[in-house]
Amino acid sequence: MDPESACRLVIWVPTYVEQRPDGKDDYHVTNDYTRVVDRDTFSWMDLMELLKEDIVYGPDQELHVMYFDDNQKKILRIDSDASLLVAFEMFWDIRRLAILVDVKDKGHRLAVLNASNTISTQQSQVEQGPIEEEEAQSDDSSSSSDTDPSKSEGKGKGKGKGKGKSNEPNIDDWGEYDEIEYVGVDDEKANYKDLVCDDEVADVDYYPDSDEEDKDPLVVDDEKGCESIIRKLPHKHTCASTSKFEHNCMAINHWFKDRVINYLRADPTIGPKALKEKLEENYCIKISYYVVWDGRQMALDEVLGGWEDSFEHVFSWKREIETKSPGSIVEVDCDIIGGKHRFSRMFVALKPCIDGFLNGCRPYLGVDSTALTGRWKGQLASAIAVDGHNWMFPVAYGVFGSETTENWQWFMQMLNKAIGSRSGLVISTDAGKGIDGAVTKVDNHKLLWARSMFSYNSKCNYCTNNIAKTFNSCVRNEKGLPVIDLMDRIRQMIMERFCTRVRIAEKLTGKILSRVMKDLHEKSRNLNFSVTKCTPLIGEVGGVNKDLIPWRFTVDLERRECSCGAWQMTGLPCVHAIAFIGTRRVDLEDYVDKYY
Repeated sequence: MDPESACRLVIWVPTYVEQRPDGKDDYHVTNDYTRVVDRDTFSWMDLMELLKEDIVYGPDQELHVMYFDDNQKKILRIDSDASLLVAFEMFWDIRRLAILVDVKDKGHRLAVLNASNTISTQQSQVEQGPIEEEEAQSDDSSSSSDTDPSKSEGKGKGKGKGKGKSNEPNIDDWGEYDEIEYVGVDDEKANYKDLVCDDEVADVDYYPDSDEEDKDPLVVDDEKGCESIIRKLPHKHTCASTSKFEHNCMAINHWFKDRVINYLRADPTIGPKALKEKLEENYCIKISYYVVWDGRQMALDEVLGGWEDSFEHVFSWKREIETKSPGSIVEVDCDIIGGKHRFSRMFVALKPCIDGFLNGCRPYLGVDSTALTGRWKGQLASAIAVDGHNWMFPVAYGVFGSETTENWQWFMQMLNKAIGSRSGLVISTDAGKGIDGAVTKVDNHKLLWARSMFSYNSKCNYCTNNIAKTFNSCVRNEKGLPVIDLMDRIRQMIMERFCTRVRIAEKLTGKILSRVMKDLHEKSRNLNFSVTKCTPLIGEVGGVNKDLIPWRFTVDLERRECSCGAWQMTGLPCVHAIAFIGTRRVDLEDYVDKYY
């Protein structure tokens, strides 16, 4: 759904009697709920289909949809695309259209019910304007109550049979929720809790209550200004200090901004939904999602500065990084339009990331991009490696306007400038726009999608770029930040990650990573293979598979090779090599590649 054309649809269904085909009647209480729809694509037929999903009525009944015309000061019927469009336009400034849906009897049933003087539903005032006394007595009069237009709430609050369906959008730590090929990623703390300092046990989401929120006078006066909403409560009324109000019209975006600005100063990536829940819990009120979104944007502008300021500070940030971290590569490209420079794209490769990749990581890179969610609709590109633990190791990242061959070629040229041409380098990408042609044009790389085509120097058998997609998931909450704040926040995330890994490394013992050796020892169990030696370091390892078909491989310990190819490909002894090594009094660690 396009946010520019999204509109809240507040639906109020008064009490009605469902006339079932078997002659029995079902009583439905008053119900109200909210839906978010796209004004540009939503038709009258779509509206009727949407209402049928939540309102249960008989074959001799029909739905009458009405709204209050603020210009004519009377209730009008919505029965066509034209009338629906007029209703949207009338209340487009607040992005909220309140409608009344009345279940009416028709045909023979209507005559019978009129003759028997059936129950008539009580009508009340529509929230968006007053109703004259004579109009309130008509069949088409209605009542509407303010509902929360949050995108994350869409269920009916009544007890009728009609059930609302949530319209909550799918909203994309370091990738632990991704259903992707496992390549380590983010298990430093999970597997090395005893090696991480106690200061990481603290709750990172805790914020001290410095605003004295419980003393805020608005908590007492929430009901003021909402007197025009008339509702008959079936239960005993309780005061604002002991119960949560369903709606509050005084919580405007400026009020919201003042109360979330400290949260955003501590963590600018907190989303509207989380902030909405915090304030609703603290102040016992319901707040509009759009008020939350506007207030958050106002607070971010005050904390981070405007988007225009972010582009103006690009070169200052570039100079600061190159000064504080010599050897880092920060490239900024601009277009000249009307004699003025306009930001186009940016590339960042920090010196510790470059050195770590060249000196410790296998020559493998996953390259991918993800769409930014802020005001500048560009792409965040990244080149990600894997370390000895199979953990994600960011090498470079950058932003550009769109996925074109020109932009990807520029990104790959900058990457080549940072890391050079490593022997046996494997670059794994998806079939994105422009990226395949860019990889082949820079440094004459060949596209390999087959593991058998990999160089043995890569010591890696991944043939997907899921490691780059994992990085995209890690920064999903930061993608809405202004460009410079996004670049700097990624730098901070990398710095924090490296700090954790340094603390872990300082407490490890042995030549090879303990996690790697644990996996190899697990593979060495119950290997019922036959070993026939040709020389002390060369021999044949054989056995039978599950179908009782015999197999045989040649193992050369001196050259660290097995005819199955797995040892050369990954740098880790395969099960055939492990069986041969087990016949000699040698250390298994001596046959593991230095990358681990």
